[in-house]
Amino acid sequence: MSNVYEEVNPIFNTAKTTLHQLAQAGVAEAAEYEKALLDIQSEKSEYSADKEVFNEGGELEKLNELMLLLRYNIANREIALAGNKNVLDLACGYTPRGRYLIRNGYNYVGGDLPAVVEVMNILNEKLMDGKCTYLPTDVTNSLSVMAAADTMQGAVTISSEGVMVYLTLPEKRAMWQAIRDVLAKHGGVWLTTDYEVGMAFKAAAGALLGSRAGELLRKDLKEFDRQSDASIKTLPLDEAERLLNEDGMTVAKHPFWTDGMKIDQIDGYPPEVRDALIKGLCSVNIWAISLDKSAEIKPAVTSTMAGLELSHSISGNKLDISLSGRLDSISAPQLLELFDKISKENKIESITVSVEKLDYISSAGLRVLLRMTKHVGQENITLIKPNELVTSILEQTGFADMLGL
Repeated sequence: MSNVYEEVNPIFNTAKTTLHQLAQAGVAEAAEYEKALLDIQSEKSEYSADKEVFNEGGELEKLNELMLLLRYNIANREIALAGNKNVLDLACGYTPRGRYLIRNGYNYVGGDLPAVVEVMNILNEKLMDGKCTYLPTDVTNSLSVMAAADTMQGAVTISSEGVMVYLTLPEKRAMWQAIRDVLAKHGGVWLTTDYEVGMAFKAAAGALLGSRAGELLRKDLKEFDRQSDASIKTLPLDEAERLLNEDGMTVAKHPFWTDGMKIDQIDGYPPEVRDALIKGLCSVNIWAISLDKSAEIKPAVTSTMAGLELSHSISGNKLDISLSGRLDSISAPQLLELFDKISKENKIESITVSVEKLDYISSAGLRVLLRMTKHVGQENITLIKPNELVTSILEQTGFADMLGL
């Protein structure tokens, strides 16, 4: 089902490119992972960036390698400063952080989509003697995130890099609330570079590329869109912090660059470039987010971790589908696989989807609805009885208008 997972969760190319660029930047454990990954699935793990825009050794390639190296080292630094020996890495992708942390005496759990976890478990046995743990985890599902955290005893440092840009606002808040529930139960902190990473890119591009920074960053964004098939979804920093506070968490901000940091690539730049780069990075922060113990916390509402229950019937050219539970990043491929099978075997011209018992829908689920809509035409698909939360998500993403709700 891995191909179906890729269709509804179009992040695999960027995850592989991230690993490649970390390896190119000189992260030893990334090079080990990339080699092992190529052995497992060579036809899918090749470097995926557009070679006409990102030549090996070119300006944009070097900029991306530098930023990934910075994020990797900064997150590792902050994990050490947090002082917890348990690390939960959400949307871990193919990151080599587990190997690095295990070697340094940490307990490591990586959570991601089942297709990623399947590969990482092979690498875990091959490269780490099974010392890491990888679990299928939906970051928007409190029960799913809690199940991963509960494999460890004591306070947990939660790490996430690169996942927030893919999430709609309802998904962001669902992830925040899932993390908040873990912090309330286990204690610890959530570390993420995601909120200010765009500012870090601009600071680095300005220092390294000068007046051409804007043009090249637009090319970089275009390449991101091509690989991920997903637009970047950001929030103003003050709005993000306000909503985090509203959800019962507090934010501490630690500068990307601190005294004593040593990055060989940065030391190799001319002094004026190095000074401008460091000045820019000192104005950008990694966020350390913890529980606001004075806030009244209500656990996130998550009806099930089991996922989706669905039934269907076909009458002539009409398809009726009933959904119950969660249509999210883990369960959406189940619906897509069913629909693809039905549409190949039948001439489906209209679709009715009963969502009365659907508790939650993510962007992955919306992609499946969009696929179904394109198949029959906007006027030939109907959603029946969405609840308040599902309606809100559909309205915020523009699907309510498209579906006439």
